[in-house]
This record gives sequence, structure tokens and C-alpha cells, in this order.
Amino acid sequence: MGKAKEILRLHDELGLSQREIAAATGCSLGTVSSTLSKAKAADITYSVEMTAKQLGAALYPPKDGTGEEKHSEPDLKNIHREMQRKGVTLTLLWEEYRTAHPNGLMYTQFCQRYRDFRKQNDVYMRKQYKAGERLETDWAGLTLPYGEGQKMLTLEAVRVLREINRILETILTQMQELATILPEYSVVRSMKGVGDVLASRLIAEIGDVRRFHSGSALVAFAGIDSSPYQSGGFTGTQRRISKCDSALLRKTGYEVMKCLKATKPSQDAAVYLFMLKKEAEGKPKKVAKVAALNKFLRIYYARVMEVTT
Repeated sequence: MGKAKEILRLHDELGLSQREIAAATGCSLGTVSSTLSKAKAADITYSVEMTAKQLGAALYPPKDGTGEEKHSEPDLKNIHREMQRKGVTLTLLWEEYRTAHPNGLMYTQFCQRYRDFRKQNDVYMRKQYKAGERLETDWAGLTLPYGEGQKMLTLEAVRVLREINRILETILTQMQELATILPEYSVVRSMKGVGDVLASRLIAEIGDVRRFHSGSALVAFAGIDSSPYQSGGFTGTQRRISKCDSALLRKTGYEVMKCLKATKPSQDAAVYLFMLKKEAEGKPKKVAKVAALNKFLRIYYARVMEVTT
């Protein structure tokens, strides 16, 4: 409040308005209004003898008479003991603390005090373990109550899950039956890495291949087309796939590539050999699979177009 005295002088001696005082002192209009309101409430007027420090103490008297507002410090030792009990959290302890001390610390400072206390008092012992050497289980927290009611809820949940699995199996079976009617099913099914389920999923996700004007359009629909290498003054250094459109088609295609890598076909192996080539060039396995999927979708487009046109 170094400018409080100047605000009172301009108001009491010169009779300036609050806006004019704000412009002259560089303070905000709210600061000027607040200062004048507090001065009026405390019946304080401008005085040459009064220093800025005395004026600040008169406008903003300390709440406890010592110049600082003191908070009741929490009992950190007791809080640490309570935290060892199950179900006790810092939020609960802070709420109890605030109930006893309404003007106490806020939650953030309360937690910070406790963290500082733990850093100074907790003892740590680091243990070195070999990977997979042992398994440790921490039985922390409250145990779940279990009775006849919980048993019935568990059995009902199991029944619902089994029913969902049965419905999903029915849907997949119907998808496969419908897919076998389509003229492109036999072509897609004959491609390496594609089984009955994946063939149905590929056809379902791609749909009528004639809606794409080229294999590149199908690749773009799958979202595995590369971003532009150069555009105007921009030159790309890290080219990533666009990941636009069908995420489900990308997922299905990636599963096809994993099956292809696992089966290691010796015939009709153009896509498989292309994948191995990319890996031999030092490409990560995931990048190699995506590159192979790009080639796979172009072959898919060409072969399916032959039987649908």
C-alpha cells in the first residue's frame, strides 16, 4: 500500500475523481475504490505526518494484533499415526482439522505440511531384486464384504457376461454366413494371413471396394497413408501415417499382418517378403507391418475389383 497515502491526498486535497486518481497513480480503479472505502470506514483522512506504513496498518489492521494472521498448525505426528489405519485419507483428516479450526490451513497447504513431515521422518530401505525372482502382494485397504447378497450379484454378473459372449458369437457367425454369399469372399479368404473371422471383418470394414477410385484411396481410408514429404517451403523429416478414417480397419489389417508373420507363407508371399525386407532395412517391426499392410490393401483392391466389376 505504498500509494495509499497518495490516493488519499489526491482525493482529500485535490478532490479528484476515482478514475482520475487511478490514472494519476497507475493503480487500478478497484484498488482506488477499495482504499477510499477502507479509509472512510476507519474515519481516516490525509495527513502529512502519517507515514505510509502507519497508514497501511490503519487501513489493514492485523486480525490477531501481532501483524500476522496465524493458523493453527495440524498435529502431524497424530495425522501420520491415523494414516496407518485402513480407510483413512488426508481428505478425511483435513475435514476433521477444519471442523476444529475453521480458520486453519487449506487442503493444499495441509497436504504439503504432511509431505514435508514424511520426508523428514520416514525411513526408506531400497531393495534390489532380479526380474521375476519373487512376487510380493500388498494386502492394503479395506476388504470387500461378502455374503449372500454379494454372491447373488457375482453370479448375476457372470451370467450377463456369458450371455454377452453368446450374443457376440452369434453375431460373428451371422457375419461369416453373410460374407460367404459375397463374390469377393473366396478371393479375400484365399489371401495369406486371412482366416474366416478376419475375412468377414475386412469385408465389413471396407464395404464395396468399387467406391474407391484406386488402391491409394483404400489405403487413405485405412489411415495408413504417409503425410506429404514436401509442400511449398515445408520439408518433412519425420513422416507418420495420417490415422484418418477407419481405426477398426487399421486394427483388423494389423491383426492380418501379425497372422501373416506367424504363418510365414511360402506361396503368394509378396506381402510377407516385403515385411521382411523392411525389417532387414532396420525398420521397427510395427513400422514394417504397417508398410506391409499398405501393400496388402493395394493387392486386396486389385483382386477384389477383378471379381466385382
